[in-house]
Amino acid sequence: TFAVILAEADGQPGNNPLAPDPQSADFAAVGADIGAAAHDADNLALLNDILSEKTPQDLQQVTRINDLAGLANAIQALAAGGAGLSLADWTQAGVTLSNGQWLAFEALVRAQSDDGSATASVQSLRALLNQVNDRTQSISNAADSNTAVSSLTAQDFEQAGIHAVDALNIDLL
Repeated sequence: TFAVILAEADGQPGNNPLAPDPQSADFAAVGADIGAAAHDADNLALLNDILSEKTPQDLQQVTRINDLAGLANAIQALAAGGAGLSLADWTQAGVTLSNGQWLAFEALVRAQSDDGSATASVQSLRALLNQVNDRTQSISNAADSNTAVSSLTAQDFEQAGIHAVDALNIDLL
């Protein structure tokens, strides 16, 4: 029912421990079309996690729930190699990115397991963003200390969104 869905929306990161997670039947009962989240547990888990950071006022219309379900499904499709999302979409999903982080972050999401298990929560997505930030900082530190060749791998550059570095040209940095 709608009460179960609204109880999930407590405005706090992570699922509301005092409320049961809404199930596909709860969404169907209010007329929400949650797409793949209706039959994929990882998509549903991500949708519930996104909902948990919203408030009941954010979810007064079923179309808003449908939109958020679409975001959860699009994120899981990205993990399986699908199309990217906009910066605004990521913000709505609870992950705030800068232009400089965007492509590197999406590349890292695509590098996760296709089954969606590694991207089934907002927290796991934020952890991936932290990896991008950590790699970028490592590259900056290595450049400052002139140790990029000895301390970094091509994978470090890839995870920071720099795709043209490989074992053949890393020594040129």
